[in-house]
Amino acid sequence: MKDCIAYQSQVKSYSSTAVNNNYRWLLSILIIVFIQQTASSIVPPDSYVNNLNAYKNNGQVFLTWQNVQNQSAYYKVYRSATAITTGAQLINCEYLGYTNSVSSLDYDLSRHDGVDRYFVIQQGNGPLNSGTGLFVATTLTNGNYYYAVTTVVNGTEEVTLVPGANTLQIPVAETVSAPQPVFQQTRAVGSKTIEIYTNFISSKYAVGMPLMNKAGFIANDFILFRNNATSGKHPLRIRFHGGGGDFFLNSTSVQGDELNINPDHFLPGGKNAYWWGANENFNILDSDSNESSPINGVNYDFSQQQISRIINWAIANLPVDTNRIYLEGSSMGSIGAYFYALRYPERIAAVKLSGSVFDLSFQDDFYPGCTLNEGNMNRLDGDKQFGKVNANLSANSGLQFFDQLNGNWYTDTYKEKDYPVIYSINGKNDTVVGWTEKTIYYETLNTTHIGGYYFWDRRKHGGGTLTTWSDENFNLFRYRRNVSFPAFSNCSTNEDYGNGSAASGEDYGTVNGFLDWKDNVTDNAALWKVKVFLRDLDKINGIAVAPEFCTVDVTPRRLQNFKMEPGDAVDWLVEHDGLAIQSGTLEFEGGILTIPGIMVYKDTITITLTHATTEDTIDRNISGVTVIPNIFVGNTTIHWIMPEQGRCTVTVFDFQGRVIKTMFAAESGEGLQQLVWHADDAKGNPARPGIYFIRLQTGNTVETKKCVITR
Repeated sequence: MKDCIAYQSQVKSYSSTAVNNNYRWLLSILIIVFIQQTASSIVPPDSYVNNLNAYKNNGQVFLTWQNVQNQSAYYKVYRSATAITTGAQLINCEYLGYTNSVSSLDYDLSRHDGVDRYFVIQQGNGPLNSGTGLFVATTLTNGNYYYAVTTVVNGTEEVTLVPGANTLQIPVAETVSAPQPVFQQTRAVGSKTIEIYTNFISSKYAVGMPLMNKAGFIANDFILFRNNATSGKHPLRIRFHGGGGDFFLNSTSVQGDELNINPDHFLPGGKNAYWWGANENFNILDSDSNESSPINGVNYDFSQQQISRIINWAIANLPVDTNRIYLEGSSMGSIGAYFYALRYPERIAAVKLSGSVFDLSFQDDFYPGCTLNEGNMNRLDGDKQFGKVNANLSANSGLQFFDQLNGNWYTDTYKEKDYPVIYSINGKNDTVVGWTEKTIYYETLNTTHIGGYYFWDRRKHGGGTLTTWSDENFNLFRYRRNVSFPAFSNCSTNEDYGNGSAASGEDYGTVNGFLDWKDNVTDNAALWKVKVFLRDLDKINGIAVAPEFCTVDVTPRRLQNFKMEPGDAVDWLVEHDGLAIQSGTLEFEGGILTIPGIMVYKDTITITLTHATTEDTIDRNISGVTVIPNIFVGNTTIHWIMPEQGRCTVTVFDFQGRVIKTMFAAESGEGLQQLVWHADDAKGNPARPGIYFIRLQTGNTVETKKCVITR
């Protein structure tokens, strides 16, 4: 009795507000219990999921639950800042997408192993099991959030909610941060150890924006091979495998001290993402259900987003030199490597491609059976995933999809971007990705001035017996993101690649392949200087000997310190053997600056740029004579520079000092002069093979160069 009186006194001492709050709390508990008991008594237990749990990690929430027994069921996921207790609330909740009954399946690893493997979502714990559902939501705004999962069977959504079973009773306290890959396992590949990670990409990627795909999340694995790198700074290579391969391909193959990361891009439904993504209406969970091409919707690049996440993570967690990140891709993998480099050139030092595609919109290859031609296998698959070429749907970048995946259009539209050094090898007999569009791209290189090295021969897709070129002509790891380089275009040594038919043009050849430069590029506020030369090239059997001389347009790319503003006058000078052979002044109009028609010798020339308004202005009062080539059959070209208008004489002497021919003796204008000697004497008779001397006389200055006529 005393206890009761004491309790009553204690109750009276509470404020009315506290009493009301206690009543509300008690009432809410009773309502939840009532709902749970009512729902359980009305809806069969197997109509909704059980044991919904949430695990928070690095800006993402991993929801797990026990699936219903029906394997054809789908699951929709909702989020709200308030408790979700009834199905009527779902219309006002944030819908995050749906998933299927095998959502915890690691389809990349399962595909490789040939047995079912399941995701690990928390490092230190084991993988999920086959009956566990999984959904990954990315936090977009700081706050406390509740989640609910409904079940869809045969198109009908069961919206009954049972707190603690398919809706959370306690909110998740979330904070926005960059999602991170989740470690899965280590494995031995031969004698080497690799690590496997998974990237989880949520379709709900921004507040107020639609889903990237109706499927609520996409997960893909990647392999990290550390190559014993534990400290210092190392190059990083990201390798995109071709069709038919997977992320284990060449995962431990290295050239030096680089780290390897090999991503994958398969979709849960069995198709791949073309190293890009898919249309928002494309069913990535059931590829066979996509019977027609989308005519609207946005094509999202979630596969490329995964690559960006991988690079960010690698920089933050591995001993990576950020100026030495490289991409490598073959066949379909070239699509990922090439177009990522175009979109994000500031991240990549160099790119190596084989069996590459430069224009995914091209569907008119000379060979009718090309898989990318209209109506053929790969084109039909692409039509269903991204829409037809003539529809040219929007991409999430804001561009039209097939514009963005047309390297000709993209590099012409964005000439001013500092693209990485690109190397590619293609085959004229490649019936998979075709040959015709390569020749169009080669032609475009002369106007976009992005440079790079492009080789072709008679190989088929993936090589074969008709290969000519060795891959030894390109060292991927030589180039650095923070070092400028000369981009070549309109090179006179380029072989004829033909009109797009495999039967036209040279059997093998290269665009820019014979050209190279010394690595010690000078790039400071006062000047930019580079030494350029012609090199021999390695073939599978033998050497392709470079010519003695060529002309080429040169565009400085990735300038670090030599800055130009629109309207600036820029002096340029070309020197050979210590003599000026070309010079001029160009006005920088913005974007890029290209010096046309530079003469390059096999034994190196030096190109120098300076600001015309500084004390470093080039002195043009230099004369010199060059003979290109200096060993020749038939004819050679004689070049010289006149510092000012005046009389000059060019004379040919034989080895005994006898005059063979006076080539020029007259008044000459200022600047570069040239003429051709056809290896003849004054009467037009052929000169005998042997040593000859070309003498230039201007005023009191005389200069002589030696040349040789061979048989």
